[in-house]
Amino acid sequence: MKIPEAFIEFYTDLLGTNQEDRARVNSYLVKQGPQLMRSKGMGEWKLVELILSGLKTFSQVSGLNTNAAKSNIYMENIETQCLQDICELTGYQQGTLPFRYLGVLISSKKLSATNCEMLVDKLAIKVRTWGTKHLSFAGR
Repeated sequence: MKIPEAFIEFYTDLLGTNQEDRARVNSYLVKQGPQLMRSKGMGEWKLVELILSGLKTFSQVSGLNTNAAKSNIYMENIETQCLQDICELTGYQQGTLPFRYLGVLISSKKLSATNCEMLVDKLAIKVRTWGTKHLSFAGR
């Protein structure tokens, strides 16, 4: 099995394949209190441990590592103390939405055409470049 497929399979098993599964996992985690969360195998800790385990496995297989100085955690509807505990456990800082990744706006809301304009422009340039390199004059 290739690394991306194994990574996707791990998170599919963890979070489910449809929106209802994810909502059930999220609502369960949000309802857990800080004391219950610290119980072995419960709440956010279990989920965070599973995600970190997946990242560790991915790192061991691929040789790629995360950089805590350049990585953030994005969470909503979670108690402040719980969020601080998770940030301390992982070594990552809390990030805020929206943010840009490779020039593209990442947001919890629907993106407008102007938000994606740079990405569309880059893709159009790639297609034009490919066409001039690989298509004959008759094919253009």
